Amino acid sequence: IRASSGASEPISNNPEVVHGAVVWRRDSKAFAFHANDRSEDDFAVYVREIAGGTTRNVLAELGYYSPVDFSSDGRRLMVAKMVSSSATRFYEVDLGTLAAREITPAEEGRLLGLLGQGPLSRLGRILLAWPRFGRK
Repeated sequence: IRASSGASEPISNNPEVVHGAVVWRRDSKAFAFHANDRSEDDFAVYVREIAGGTTRNVLAELGYYSPVDFSSDGRRLMVAKMVSSSATRFYEVDLGTLAAREITPAEEGRLLGLLGQGPLSRLGRILLAWPRFGRK
């Protein structure tokens, strides 16, 4: 919804696509979200710039990916991949190059489970996770 006019602008015109997991960049000039526009089982991650209304795909691997948070400078995006109902892997996406690297590599038999996220302070956020042992 445009603040100046109140007009709404759809992200997609396809009612079959599920959008969600919205995370705003700290300067409020862009937000990240996920959508299953490529297949009903796979969620890719997108970033939408408010000023121009452009949306770009920043991570389109197979799987269930969700944005978690932008870096403080807005140049990187933390993304979670839900491996199962109790296991999650985390990636850092460089929004300039779109290179993704796993930032919590699972040791043999160990993954992280994502409990949730919440505000830590005005300066940052906290990610609530716990180690999962004996799982792949």
